[in-house]
Amino acid sequence: MKDFWLCFVPLFVAVDAVGVLPMYLGLTVGLDPSKHRRVLYQSVVTAAAVALAFLVAGKALLSLLGITVADFMIAGGIVLFVISVTDLFTTEKTQRRVDVDSLGAVPLGVPLITGPAVLTTTILLLDQYLADLRTGIEGEPMLGPHLERSVIVAAPNDRAFDSRLPRSDARC
Repeated sequence: MKDFWLCFVPLFVAVDAVGVLPMYLGLTVGLDPSKHRRVLYQSVVTAAAVALAFLVAGKALLSLLGITVADFMIAGGIVLFVISVTDLFTTEKTQRRVDVDSLGAVPLGVPLITGPAVLTTTILLLDQYLADLRTGIEGEPMLGPHLERSVIVAAPNDRAFDSRLPRSDARC
């Protein structure tokens, strides 16, 4: 149960449900209740699908592109900084029209619910808890060698992660 809370709290903070709620209400003002439910369902499903896809393939994708987790965190911070400065210095606020059919996917599902913070937190939690699962409480390996090798294939350039693996002469 402790591990659940150690994963849930950072993800809950990264999602920022309290901060997304006013944006959801502002974007869906004037819609009938059935469209409200459809937008809400679409945003949650889109956000969950993107987060789960990034959980499975995100580390390999970043590795393929040569991007480290630190690079990803800095880029997300720069994007948020630029948006904040633009909002501070823009005097004229324009009301943008959004397509109701895709409102749940973009901008609510991605990037508001599942944005850079959620994706970075997902990778950090994956690194931390996958390493704990692999070594176990007593320091004994818990996963079989085939699964360990498949994890290495998924994250080939992560030397810190790779160094935790027991070495074997067999190649996959």
